[in-house]
Amino acid sequence: MDTTTKAPTRQIKVPFHGAELYVVEYNGEPYTPMKPIVDGMGLNWKSQHVKVKQRFASTMVEITMVAEDGKSRLMSCLAVRKLPGWLHSLNIGKIRPELRDRVAQYQAECDDALWRYWNTGIAVNPAQARTGSARSTLTDRADALRSATELVIDRHVPYSAAYKVLQLYAGTLSFRAMTCDQANNAADFGRRLLSHLDTPNDWKQIAQNREDIVGGHVQLPLTGLVHSRLGPTDD
Repeated sequence: MDTTTKAPTRQIKVPFHGAELYVVEYNGEPYTPMKPIVDGMGLNWKSQHVKVKQRFASTMVEITMVAEDGKSRLMSCLAVRKLPGWLHSLNIGKIRPELRDRVAQYQAECDDALWRYWNTGIAVNPAQARTGSARSTLTDRADALRSATELVIDRHVPYSAAYKVLQLYAGTLSFRAMTCDQANNAADFGRRLLSHLDTPNDWKQIAQNREDIVGGHVQLPLTGLVHSRLGPTDD
């Protein structure tokens, strides 16, 4: 884990279901202090701090932030692009029953809220996303496109490969041609893929869509259309 006492060049407060979270800039990339997130879910900070440092040591930094009381404090911060992986590593079944709904809420919405505030200064409730067979707009496709960008950063693949795997999952070879439902499905798959939560059924759907798109029963290997670093997660 990198350590620094340098104050962030940009710091944004993010209200989230009664909690106050933050996004800060470090080396041109958004990071988030983890203690407010852990506290917001009602989990134990000391134990979660140890776990997140062990798993995400390479993408954690210590950043000096100015708190509400005007005092500077050193905060353990995780790259926002890695936040979904940590959130979904939390096993709901092992969490106290009274905290499960709260943790599930953070798993479903927290990373999107931080990302949207970082890019636009506003948060959009995922439950308000458009659905249906209408042609999607750029706004509808924003989450899927963000997932593609994160795949490029996280898996070190070309943009064309990241786009292709999400397009094939949605059942199209064009982001612009996606319906609202297809855009939502592509975004959901992108989040699972980034968190290594993709399933064999996801890849069966990609294979089926690939055959439907190219026509008939032409057998094309996935390696010809999907980058090797984007294959199924090992069991």
